[in-house]
Amino acid sequence: MAFGVLTGSAAAQPLLRCTLSVPDALAAGQPVPLTMTLHNPGTQTVFLLRWGTPFEARWLGASFRLDRDGALLPYQGPQAKRGDPDASQYLALPAGAQASATLDLALVFDLNTPGRYRLRGPWQVHDVFGAAQGQPPRPRGHFAPQDLPCPTLHWTLAAPAKP
Repeated sequence: MAFGVLTGSAAAQPLLRCTLSVPDALAAGQPVPLTMTLHNPGTQTVFLLRWGTPFEARWLGASFRLDRDGALLPYQGPQAKRGDPDASQYLALPAGAQASATLDLALVFDLNTPGRYRLRGPWQVHDVFGAAQGQPPRPRGHFAPQDLPCPTLHWTLAAPAKP
């Protein structure tokens, strides 16, 4: 599977690698669990604000794009107005570690029609930084937003099985 790399502005070494996956056999109208896996191949812990990613454990907005047979699907989930985050809203990914989170795309997109689907980024991460730059949380005025270049993901939703 292809991966994306998030690079730090202060160094050329990658901070995070990203993979995305959905199950192979999916039917329209059923859950579509999206799994995001992040790997930190670097030498220091990386902190990533979970907002808008599967690591938030609920959809409160989406920065990526999802289309069916070339037509963009609108995000239909809740949106959140946010203040400053607290430390629990950051994912700490130690050097060499990886973490995965899964969240159902069908909760916030209309996935009731069979077809060819494409999820593409970039995933806009509100704040990401290495441990050398401090510890979370950080106030909004100090965020270092970056795009998390996860690979484009393609899958097909089949017609539901008839009883």
